[in-house]
Amino acid sequence: MSVARTALATATTGIKPASADERDPLGRLLAALGLSLYGYTFAMVAIMVLLLEVTGSPAAAAAYLVVRSAPRCLGAKPGGHLSDRVGPHRVAALCSAIQAAATAVVLLAGALHAAWLIYAAVGVAGFASGMFQPATMALTPRVIRASGLARANTAYNGIVASAVLAPPALSVPLLAFGGPNLPLAIDVAGFVAAAVLMLTLTPRHSGAGGEDHAGHGASLGLFLRERFLRSLAVSWAAEGMVAGAAQGAFIAAAADRFGGDGKVGLLYAAVGVGSLLGTAALLRLQPARVPRLAVIGAALLSVVALGLFAIAGNIWLAMVMLATAGLGNALYQTWGTTQLQRDVDPALLGRASGTVVTMNIGGIITGALAVALLIPAIGWTHALLAVSGAGVLLMLLLATPRRADVAALRRAFA
Repeated sequence: MSVARTALATATTGIKPASADERDPLGRLLAALGLSLYGYTFAMVAIMVLLLEVTGSPAAAAAYLVVRSAPRCLGAKPGGHLSDRVGPHRVAALCSAIQAAATAVVLLAGALHAAWLIYAAVGVAGFASGMFQPATMALTPRVIRASGLARANTAYNGIVASAVLAPPALSVPLLAFGGPNLPLAIDVAGFVAAAVLMLTLTPRHSGAGGEDHAGHGASLGLFLRERFLRSLAVSWAAEGMVAGAAQGAFIAAAADRFGGDGKVGLLYAAVGVGSLLGTAALLRLQPARVPRLAVIGAALLSVVALGLFAIAGNIWLAMVMLATAGLGNALYQTWGTTQLQRDVDPALLGRASGTVVTMNIGGIITGALAVALLIPAIGWTHALLAVSGAGVLLMLLLATPRRADVAALRRAFA
């Protein structure tokens, strides 16, 4: 029986309490995810500081963001494919171990003042991070019962939101006390612990079902046939594109309109607060089947709010728009991931997750590059409005709502 059929047969609206045999794997899974996410964010802050110390150039830190992000897009598809063939818990553990090793290399490279080695290690860690996300998306329904998927994904979103807020704040005293080496050393230990936790999880389904399907094309066929999955992929790509453009414009926006580039931290914090609000809303808004229009609408909310951020006249209005975008992002990604896990055969879920993650990260990179090219010509405000408008148009063309979607939405949240 597929995950979708099992979910529809057993799930009811709302989030059920965890059973005793389910709570332990959920706790270990969330602990492993939290260690990896916090480690990834801690590493971002520490490595930027380390590169500035090694090179003395602020441009080196900016180049780090490109080297960090691009390999993630390349890693998502093979990560999903390997998850279906050898088991997502093994792939997730391997990725955490690779990130631990790469972070250790960064420590060595810093001691040697070898910037090129830092970049190489960052690229490897970014590729592993790209593999990690579809692996964990495929792992969740293999260790958590169908009735617990909504709760697990909601908790995961809460961890993601807190990872935006907490590590940068915690990095300040750590950097002051021990420089970049201290948070990086903590990261190595965290990634190792995450790898061990992942290996303790026992999936309920075999991880070697990939041979029965036609490789990457099988997951692509799912998205071409299924309207919900197609809309989900378009939403992740379009919202990712606008989010990438907004992040690319944050420094210019803060310096131009909001009181200096030191306010960038407030802009990121607003997104994190909105995502936490989304987590709180998700505790109550979990239908037995997520309607297509709910995912499209929440993604559109984020896209439009990011566009309105471009015309916000003061920092407070800007933060409200960014918090709204964070709220929409939390809703559509959590709802979409939950229904993806319910609908897709476990033997294909890794590849299907890899497709979605690739489109999201590809969208982020596309948006960031687009706004970087447009800002010199038309300014950050018009550049972000242009990308946001393109995102709205893309969603309306490829994920057009129908009358039946409205009825499904009403039934789901009645």
